[in-house]
Amino acid sequence: MAEIIEEGLGDGDITRIQVWAGHLWSSLFQFNPY
Repeated sequence: MAEIIEEGLGDGDITRIQVWAGHLWSSLFQFNPY
C-alpha cells in the first residue's frame, strides 16, 4: 500500500503535502499550545 502511494506521488506532490501538513500542524498548535 505504502509502496503504491510513493510510486504514485512525484517530488512536487510530496513537497506540497509536507507544506500543507506544516501549516495544519502550526494551526493545531495555535489552538493547542502544549
